[in-house]
Amino acid sequence: MERQCLFVLISLSLAMPVQASDETYYYIIKKNEYVSSILYRAHLKSIYGKIGTLDLLKKLNVKRIPDINKIIPGEKIFFPGSLALKAKERGAVDLTAQNEIVFIDEVIPRILASESNPAQVAVPNKINFIKSEDTSAQSAINFSIESGYSRIDSNQGSGSATLLSKPITGFHLEWSQYWSDDWQSFIGWGRSSVSFTNTSQGTVVGGEKQTTSHLGLGLIYQLSSKLNTTVEVGTKEEIFAPSYSTGTATLEAKPVSFFKLSFSRNLVEVRQLRLSGSLGGSYLFGLSNSDYDIKSGYEYFGGLRVTHQLKSISIFASGEYIVTFQDTSLSTQSLKDIRTQIGVSIPFGAVEETKGNSP
Repeated sequence: MERQCLFVLISLSLAMPVQASDETYYYIIKKNEYVSSILYRAHLKSIYGKIGTLDLLKKLNVKRIPDINKIIPGEKIFFPGSLALKAKERGAVDLTAQNEIVFIDEVIPRILASESNPAQVAVPNKINFIKSEDTSAQSAINFSIESGYSRIDSNQGSGSATLLSKPITGFHLEWSQYWSDDWQSFIGWGRSSVSFTNTSQGTVVGGEKQTTSHLGLGLIYQLSSKLNTTVEVGTKEEIFAPSYSTGTATLEAKPVSFFKLSFSRNLVEVRQLRLSGSLGGSYLFGLSNSDYDIKSGYEYFGGLRVTHQLKSISIFASGEYIVTFQDTSLSTQSLKDIRTQIGVSIPFGAVEETKGNSP
């Protein structure tokens, strides 16, 4: 009797389906593909950092692929079931009955090529569009150095003057926090300076160099896989001319509060390189002074940004053109800035760990 019960238990255990998260799935590598580009395409980010998805694939395929950066078209790379199911839930891939991973945009061509045996290809009932990367509540510090050129024009009655036309230098430090796949918050602070040495454009309060600072708090919402919007509030110092004679202006910096709205879109993505563009505008609040008042104003801007993803960090370079209009009770003032930045983004924090069995 005991032997019969034991036999029944063993039979039932063998008949029970294996949990999908314990299975392994494979993907057949195509020409000109890299493991990181496959993970990006499958929406399995964050790729780098502690226990990133790239590190998981390295451990799972170490016997088959000694160097994960050197893969050959036609060979198989294995994924833990939890990663494969996550990519499927996000609408990036479908899984066949043979445990093969097929990208959604390849399903239709595969169906047409396999009409003689359509059972081999699983057709998804619904395609979900993913909005952003898997950030797993990760944080990042972004640091950049800045250079550019600034020009301030002022008009008072029938007279006009160029108050400033000089190169600028500075830096920017930003902390970003990823709360979910859709939401990200940040706080940024920076300083920039312009030198007035050997200039006849006026005197500067505080010496021959004018230094300004800015502080901003914002939220970023991922509208789609390629488009996001940013809302930011803060304060920044602008250079104004308080004197009544703009031709011999005394330039000084005053803090101005702002509200900024911008949109950014990924334009091109090739391997670890990504090019994005941005457009937006700001509303500048006024400020009352004892000598003169700064009226409310506005600015608009556009820029391009190139990001290169390395093993554990990313580097970026950006360029931006900004036009600002903000009058005072004494004069009409406009500012035109060209600013370039080069910097590094360092991610850190908890990344969701995913486990899988070796093939």
